[in-house]
Amino acid sequence: MAPVVNPSETIELLRRHGLSLSKRLGQHFLIDGNVLRSIISAADIEKGEHILEVGPGIGTLTEALLDAGAKVTAIEFDNRLHKVLDIEFASAIAERSLSVVAADAMKVMGPDDIGGAEPTKLIANLPYNIAAPLMVEYWKRFPSLQKMVVMVQKEAADRVLANPGTKAYAALTVKLRYRCEGDRVAGVARNSFIPPPRVDSTVIELNRRVIEDKAPGGPDLAALVDASFSSRRKTIRNNLSSGRAEQLLGVRIEKDGLMQAFEAAGITGQERAETLELETFMELRDTLGQLDYLWGGE
Repeated sequence: MAPVVNPSETIELLRRHGLSLSKRLGQHFLIDGNVLRSIISAADIEKGEHILEVGPGIGTLTEALLDAGAKVTAIEFDNRLHKVLDIEFASAIAERSLSVVAADAMKVMGPDDIGGAEPTKLIANLPYNIAAPLMVEYWKRFPSLQKMVVMVQKEAADRVLANPGTKAYAALTVKLRYRCEGDRVAGVARNSFIPPPRVDSTVIELNRRVIEDKAPGGPDLAALVDASFSSRRKTIRNNLSSGRAEQLLGVRIEKDGLMQAFEAAGITGQERAETLELETFMELRDTLGQLDYLWGGE
């Protein structure tokens, strides 16, 4: 079947399955064919390529992915929509070109939780409430992933693609930059969905990057970044000296250790985290990792 990308067909499909547009359903259904085509174009799918989709809803993007020749594994948390997919895509499921997994995507820890599949790309209209952590975690949980083309809230897209020293630059920016490089694909207006969400969306493309990283013992880089950004108005020295940093890192960093780390990274500690590049955080981590007495050493 052709992807359902207009209001009347969407409403009719929902009606057939005893569903209606409502806040209770908690879903926004894409009705803009141009946006759908931009996603598929950016995905650059090869015939037979294994694609992971999160939050397929009624299967609008799913159908477009199948039409492009992909083999799709779709993770759907809402049992009502899972039943819709089982019925509407019965042929694709029988042919094993589509597998629908009933699960909370944030609790999916890797290939074993989706039948052993090793997808090369994540192509999805991500649920807004899990988009940020999922983009960070799935690079680690699915080593086979090489690309993500995802629709997210515009504010989240701005954070992902931000430059140091800008208002949007955040912990999410740094953590994702360690894993991937990103570009903006298309802006998506609210009226591209029914019911329309309260915010605009953006399609972004993320490609895995491999950084030469010796990763010595020491603090987890993501935890260090979170601690550094824990209060945007404070300097990185104050943030890393705080009780919150101790909670995130699992250890209290002594003043002397901090000053050594700052010096090695070429900063004074008076900077705010949003002005610092990924490489600075990596240097801080590396130096702190050499201070064994801070991490349970002798």
